Amino acid sequence: MPDRTYLSWIDDDALMNAVMKVYTSVSDAFASTSLKYLERNIIDPFSLIFETALTETTMEEWLKIEAQRQAQKKLSNTIGEFHQNILGSCQGWENLGTGHESGVDLRKVDGSIYAEIKNKYNTIKGSSKIDALQYLISLANWHKKSTIYMVWIIMDKTDFAEEQWIVSEVSHQRVKLISGDHFYSLVTGVDNALQQLHSTLPNVIKAIIDEHGAIKSTDIQAIADLHKHTADGSLKNAYDYFFKSAFRKSNQ
Repeated sequence: MPDRTYLSWIDDDALMNAVMKVYTSVSDAFASTSLKYLERNIIDPFSLIFETALTETTMEEWLKIEAQRQAQKKLSNTIGEFHQNILGSCQGWENLGTGHESGVDLRKVDGSIYAEIKNKYNTIKGSSKIDALQYLISLANWHKKSTIYMVWIIMDKTDFAEEQWIVSEVSHQRVKLISGDHFYSLVTGVDNALQQLHSTLPNVIKAIIDEHGAIKSTDIQAIADLHKHTADGSLKNAYDYFFKSAFRKSNQ
């Protein structure tokens, strides 16, 4: 019988695998954040001087912060996938992955529920909301006995459970908007399942770090790249490098 030492409603292996995918994503983001990648929008060499000098930040510390910003963007996308992987590993549920004919993330194995998972209420904005709703309505019309959920893990209002999703007066009786905590409860049958997951995550992450090691600034490719370009990575030489990079087409 599978171990469930962390949570009663998901196997340890499934939980560890979901967390490991986040670990790998962030690690890959650090490793792929090269100096060339950071420079794609051109780094302002004057802002760089002020930022590092006024905060007494070394160039390596500054590059670490920049790499973390890039990793944060990747992490935001990965967290949505994390919830999809967790929920899709629960008994009676299926993670549809990408490319499934339904076009959504999850399905109850008996076909009674389909769900699209978004990490935050502002993940989809403006006209994209009506487009998303209309797609889910088309799915409801195709699966006439199914309830279709748009799941926002983090809601923009408190004490929200679920309700018919209405955008610009468009709605369907079987297309609903639901909060993350209530959807976790629906899937697992445990009232505070989302809170339980949040509480146990530090322990799971620690277990992974104990085995694979923490992600360190030395893993950031941009720092190694800077040393190659400046010989010693000093602030003066780094300032010169970024100035020449920003004005490489001029005669400076």
